[in-house]
Amino acid sequence: VVGLVLNLNNNQRDSFVPLRALAREALTPDQATVVMAQGEQHDAASQQTLAKALRAAYAARKFDIDFLESTSEMQAQNRALFNVITYLMLSMAAVAAVVSSIGLMGAMSLNVIERRREIGVMRAIGASSLTVAGLFIGEGLILGLIAWVIAIPLSVPVGQLFATVIGQVINFGVLYQFSWNGALTWLIVIGVLSILGSAVPAIRATRVSVRESLAYE
Repeated sequence: VVGLVLNLNNNQRDSFVPLRALAREALTPDQATVVMAQGEQHDAASQQTLAKALRAAYAARKFDIDFLESTSEMQAQNRALFNVITYLMLSMAAVAAVVSSIGLMGAMSLNVIERRREIGVMRAIGASSLTVAGLFIGEGLILGLIAWVIAIPLSVPVGQLFATVIGQVINFGVLYQFSWNGALTWLIVIGVLSILGSAVPAIRATRVSVRESLAYE
């Protein structure tokens, strides 16, 4: 017995055994298992040429090669893995943003109903439909901006937590880095969704007549 492995979920990735026992069972001592080569040219064609030359050289010396992979290919695989995670998170964030926009639409619709007399007074003193609509759209934009300001400081600890959890899942360290470009992009997205969510209630507000609004209790 050279070691003990406890595996409950059939997902064992790491095993701990003495190095000498591993060398005795898997390979001869002082024999390398990984060879890393660096070429002078780093384009894809040059890397393929170097890979073929290495494979031919080892085959001529009767060395078996399990796999041969370039750094670019490994980086592409890592990017593909993280792109899946990134797109999944973006999809969840987009769904949450759309739901929030629908919630804003409902809140602004209720706001229009509660302020019908105010709308009637504004129309009676000469306020245009554009002015009335701009009032509610502006309020929607302010609510969206407040939500963005609150979300920015909260996103840092939440992002660090996600990075830690993902790193534990894939058994690889993930470094969290806050992106102001992403934050500004979401500010634009929130602004657009706030305008869209407030547009329908604002249009309804412009259709309220002065007589109906002043008679509303």
